[in-house]
This record gives sequence, structure tokens and C-alpha cells, in this order.
Amino acid sequence: MLGFNHVLAGSITALLVPAPLVPLVAVASHFILDLSPHFGFPEGANPYAKPFRYVLILDGILCAVALAIGLVAFPDKWFMICVG
Repeated sequence: MLGFNHVLAGSITALLVPAPLVPLVAVASHFILDLSPHFGFPEGANPYAKPFRYVLILDGILCAVALAIGLVAFPDKWFMICVG
């Protein structure tokens, strides 16, 4: 599963759920996201191959951008967004 999905789910959770429940709902959403089909290669593929590293780098960049947008758009909820 790409991290970008988790960042979006955590950020949206932080915006929609009351503050005391954010950690619980964020953990629950993590497990729900992990139940969905995962990104991956056919069995036997090398996860350390260059294309996979490029996907991980792009995913990290998208995670940072999504988090930055959430923090800039909702500065009053910065802590809950980070918790989510």
C-alpha cells in the first residue's frame, strides 16, 4: 500500500472527526486501508529494483506535498493532522 493513501486518510480523519477520537479512527482507517488490494509486483519480482525505488521516492514526495497542503489549508488543526 502506498503511503499517500494513508496520509490522505489521516488528514481527512483529522478534519472530520472530533479531536479525542482522531488517534483511534486513524489507526482503524490504517487497518481498513490495509484490507484493500495492495500495490505490488507479480510474485518473484524484486522489490529493490530501480522502478520500485522510483515509486517509493514519488510516493514520499506526494506524502510530503499532501501533508504540507493540509497544514497550510488548515493551520488551526496542524496537530490533529499530524496525529491523523
